[in-house]
Amino acid sequence: MNTITETTKLAIRPGLSSRDVGQKVFILSRESRMHILDNRSASFLWELLEKAGTRGTDAAELAIALGHRFDVAADVARRDSLAFVRELSDLRVLEAL
Repeated sequence: MNTITETTKLAIRPGLSSRDVGQKVFILSRESRMHILDNRSASFLWELLEKAGTRGTDAAELAIALGHRFDVAADVARRDSLAFVRELSDLRVLEAL
């Protein structure tokens, strides 16, 4: 069971590399696993995680930015941001701080 909440601080795991190609982001792990973020909102959230660096960010902060950027209702932005960070955490792309 995933224990990530809206206020869990998360950061991108060390050792990952990513490349933007159009509206997609390709993430490659040390283990040569590739993950693809294939929509504008996911790519935007990834960009925010990259900017946060080692200080990290949480789903609540991401939701606010997502709502402003894409004119999304607050409850939808919170739900989507939390699902996004939980999925990337499960994939071992993000780590809790």
